[in-house]
Amino acid sequence: MVKACENSVAEACQHYAFCHEIGRGVKRDREVAKEYYKKSCELGIDDGCFYVKQLTEMGVK
Repeated sequence: MVKACENSVAEACQHYAFCHEIGRGVKRDREVAKEYYKKSCELGIDDGCFYVKQLTEMGVK
């Protein structure tokens, strides 16, 4: 997934962010999740933009 995200596959970035947000298969880390949601947003996934905003409002840096 990380490799696909690095190769600008937006859906991979979105899914990897979600995994970090909830701790599925990786350590739960909302800061990392926010970074990958931001990348998915930049690649055109509107939900990624929504989650960046939501995590920001929750105080995630």
